[in-house]
Amino acid sequence: MLAASVVPSQYQSIVLGQPFTLASAVSRVPTQHGIAFQHAVSNGQLNIGASAGFGSVIAPGNTASVFMRIYVSTLGTRQAYFADWNASGAQESFVLELIATNQYRASCTDAGGTYRIVTGGTVTVGWHDILLVHTPGTGHTLYVDGVEIGSVAYTLNAKAGSALRIGGAGLYNLIGFPGRVAVCHIFKGDVRDHLA
Repeated sequence: MLAASVVPSQYQSIVLGQPFTLASAVSRVPTQHGIAFQHAVSNGQLNIGASAGFGSVIAPGNTASVFMRIYVSTLGTRQAYFADWNASGAQESFVLELIATNQYRASCTDAGGTYRIVTGGTVTVGWHDILLVHTPGTGHTLYVDGVEIGSVAYTLNAKAGSALRIGGAGLYNLIGFPGRVAVCHIFKGDVRDHLA
């Protein structure tokens, strides 16, 4: 988990303190970035602890940064690599995904029920560093490989969510991520000066 070593100690990576539950389709594979999680099926996921949603990891109202190093293996399909959806595919909190038009998307539903979306960049096969910074009352900004893709403003907190997962769309099993995840951190605070 290289990312944690370049972020000052006042920021805490929440993921490091959470137990993981791996779906049977998830395996550990060696990569040039250390051990990564590989998803053998589209809905293979990692459950972060006993998470009831993103809001149980970072309380709504707190600034948070999500940093991931992912390997994209296929293009042209919708792939969720960090998401918090309920079983019907609605009521999402945060979603980091690739969309079928080969763009990056970061979205959330705010506490008022409005869907807030940033879409942009061009997805390519290979390793990519993803950073999402969420600032309550301000909005969120998405970075890919150190470049700002875009931002969206909103004045309400994000919804607390229902089932936060890495490599999938929470409890909604129809969208997953057939690539690899080598690093995933959820930091308390804004770490863009250190990772973007």
